[in-house]
Amino acid sequence: MKTLVFCAKEFETIEFSVFIDVLGWARNDYGYPVDTETCGFTKQVMSTFNMWPSSC
Repeated sequence: MKTLVFCAKEFETIEFSVFIDVLGWARNDYGYPVDTETCGFTKQVMSTFNMWPSSC
């Protein structure tokens, strides 16, 4: 299964991490083949704390 997480400009890191955590648990704890990609309107989208997802 493939998932796409959209990161808007100045997204909240804590809100983003919830989705990534749940998808990671599905893969690591339950064996579901989940691939996660992140995207935004620009090549690199910064969060409110100047962090960004590694695969943007």
